[in-house]
Amino acid sequence: MEIKTDDGKRCSVIYKNGDMEAYIKLEKPPKGLDYTREDIEEYLRANNVKVGIKESRIAAIVKKRIYGREVIIAEGTPAKDGQDGYFEYKFDAVPKSNKPEIRPDGTVDYTSMNVIKCVKEGDILAIYHPAVKGEPGMTIKGVVVKPRPARDLPPYALKGCSYNESTLTYVAEISGRIELTKNKMSILEVQEYVQDIDSVYGNIDFMGDVIIHGNVKPGITIRALKSITIDGVLEGANLIAGEDIVVKGGILGGGNSKISCGGDMLADFVEYTTINVKGSISANSLLDCNVVAIGTINATGKMGAIVGGNSYGMSGVECSFAGNDANIKTIISAGVSSNLQKEKTLSERKIKVTIEKIEDLKNQDYELERLARLGSVTEVMLRQRKALEDEIAQKEKELQTTRDRLEELILNMEGKEDAHIVIHDTVYAGCLIQLGSQQLMITDDKRKVEFMFDRNNQLVGRPVIDF
Repeated sequence: MEIKTDDGKRCSVIYKNGDMEAYIKLEKPPKGLDYTREDIEEYLRANNVKVGIKESRIAAIVKKRIYGREVIIAEGTPAKDGQDGYFEYKFDAVPKSNKPEIRPDGTVDYTSMNVIKCVKEGDILAIYHPAVKGEPGMTIKGVVVKPRPARDLPPYALKGCSYNESTLTYVAEISGRIELTKNKMSILEVQEYVQDIDSVYGNIDFMGDVIIHGNVKPGITIRALKSITIDGVLEGANLIAGEDIVVKGGILGGGNSKISCGGDMLADFVEYTTINVKGSISANSLLDCNVVAIGTINATGKMGAIVGGNSYGMSGVECSFAGNDANIKTIISAGVSSNLQKEKTLSERKIKVTIEKIEDLKNQDYELERLARLGSVTEVMLRQRKALEDEIAQKEKELQTTRDRLEELILNMEGKEDAHIVIHDTVYAGCLIQLGSQQLMITDDKRKVEFMFDRNNQLVGRPVIDF
């Protein structure tokens, strides 16, 4: 705002930064006149500048006769925002890494991607730091500026651990694997074995995580509701897990091992093994294995190879080498296969037929019920109704099972039409590449190639550039 006085003096007061700063600009006064401290104070009052006035700056302007430029004359006090409450974790609360470590020899330590975090009874798991309230500020006009309110975090729901309100600490009540979700902190029971597992020890069946600090010998079957981690080598044994499977020493299946899990499978190498996982598979090499993964298959280390067998990664396949120079038959597949499409179509058809059958059975049951209400019921009719009700219940159970399977197929197939197969080094003659329902037999060795569909929806191989 500009102010003019009767004696010819002119002054502008400028607000900036949301009324947190005031600048004054004095025009050179008429000859023989000077600005006084009282003049400037009057200008500020006229412009409603009440707070944060810099007295020393007023004195300097008057003394040095600072004219024709803006000079900051008042500053408000910014609000000091509050600090939200937060948890200080005493364990590694970062989710498992999706980037494996590269060894000095160029191979990949895929097992580094999944390390179970275990704690011991009595360990402090976390300390909660409560929210700290902020402090209000004030503009140069005397208007209070409210701070951003601080938010406290809700406490965790607990399993296997406790919370001490006086010390604001979470403490482990049992030893086991710690699992942290958005609103729950749990310690899950872990079964650890510091030995080799062989036929003398017997099979393992556990409703939690299983960790074996040793090897697993032939003929053994290990089942876990959660994950299975093996530090050593798996030889001719079977693994079944609800979550991830990690075999740090690698797998020597000998044609007898069968592995399935509801998560990812990671191993140093895998030989002569049948694998079926709902997640992804990562290993330095897959030798003559039969593999099905809803996720991806990765063998991308310096010498990462898929040699022999049949490897199907619905979401895609990446490896450095496919097949070998002996032209061993190697099948690598990705995308939505014709078998899955066929199963989806059959499931949809089965649902339709089953619904029609249930309706027919219910109509028959209704007719018998109508006759019963009219007093025409016989012992034979009662037995017929019982048989009909049993058949209806059985058909409804079949219907739900088929619907669940169809939902799983649709979920698994979603977005998989764009799956690629990428060979970062060499794909050898003798390999069969299959993407969706299309196949391509490799008759000559090829280097650095990516298999995908072109604009005409034809399976082609194109050069891939590694960065």
